[in-house]
Amino acid sequence: MIHAVKIAYIDFGECDGYSLSGCRANVSGITVGYDRQWNQPIVNVTSPAWKEFVLCEVNRYLEMGFSGIMFDDLDVAG
Repeated sequence: MIHAVKIAYIDFGECDGYSLSGCRANVSGITVGYDRQWNQPIVNVTSPAWKEFVLCEVNRYLEMGFSGIMFDDLDVAG
């Protein structure tokens, strides 16, 4: 028997504008750089607006039945 664990993905340091959870973030005032490789803004992760967005995503993904969250781009956030 195969047991699967559903893990949601959140890009912690960058914002591509897409969200499966339906949460939205206006990054125009919290952008601190740009990732040319992935064509998306790097955000100020200490911004209250970004924290609110990330918490919204975490809560919604857990409500959707995901078992956990994988955060990516933590190094970019630093």
